[in-house]
Amino acid sequence: MTKILDEVECLNWYDGPLISICNGDDGKLYYCHWSGCDKMQNIWMATPVSLEDIDLIKTGKVDIKSILTRPETKLFSDIDMVLTNDPIDPEGIPKAGITLFHKEDCNCGHSDSNGSK
Repeated sequence: MTKILDEVECLNWYDGPLISICNGDDGKLYYCHWSGCDKMQNIWMATPVSLEDIDLIKTGKVDIKSILTRPETKLFSDIDMVLTNDPIDPEGIPKAGITLFHKEDCNCGHSDSNGSK
């Protein structure tokens, strides 16, 4: 079983890392996306990514759903960090079209850099 080892880069943080690129003990890089928690642990989704994938994610050129719905996506908890074959709840995957970075023309109501909507 593959184990997630350490964070290479945090891409999104809110009271802790929510989206990160991490090393696996199999030598691959993983896109790790916080999925939720219970009383004991945080649950994450992880899928292997290439350097090209990472660039597309970081520039908002690929939506998160297309990354997380790959067949090789697995779950892990922050207790043992081992990827499992547990089923992934589709409710934890962002909707199609959601990217890591805000796009100015998305009409979502977020303010742009100068504070206007």
